[in-house]
Amino acid sequence: MRLVRTADSVAFTLPDAALAGQMFQLLSQLQSVPAYGSTSPERAIQVFFDPRCPYCHKAFEVLNDKLPLNWVPVLALGDDEGGRGLARGILAASDRRAALSQVFGGAKLSAPPTEGADRALDVAGEIFGLTMAALKSAGATTLGVPTFVVPRPDGQATIYVGYDPDVLMKLSQIYRGG
Repeated sequence: MRLVRTADSVAFTLPDAALAGQMFQLLSQLQSVPAYGSTSPERAIQVFFDPRCPYCHKAFEVLNDKLPLNWVPVLALGDDEGGRGLARGILAASDRRAALSQVFGGAKLSAPPTEGADRALDVAGEIFGLTMAALKSAGATTLGVPTFVVPRPDGQATIYVGYDPDVLMKLSQIYRGG
């Protein structure tokens, strides 16, 4: 995977549209909190997040219901049972969007271990790890969560790492091709 650094040191573009399409197809199949609205999963912005991450909480507050975000839980802050329990609680909920909102609001939702949920978290973690490795090899100096994988109108993808106060404007421009 060849990533190209954009003007912002936390954004990298995957210029191969065919590869970007395959990547979104794969990411859309991960266990997640689905995007609002009628956006197809392949057209949603995929967000890797850790339920314990304060920057992920801020991103949720700023971005919720403003862009089509598909939230994929990973254990980027360490694989302790607290993080895994929160992620399981979100994935086990009948209304994952409400559960995510509750967790980001401070609720301590949790669910018991299940092979399916733990496998889903492991697979998402592996894909997140590969994404971070690709970013590092492309020269990224900022790695972690939240990480946004943004489909662009030209078929390419941009990977944007981290939270900043202008994240809504930046992601909106990438997503809409501005």
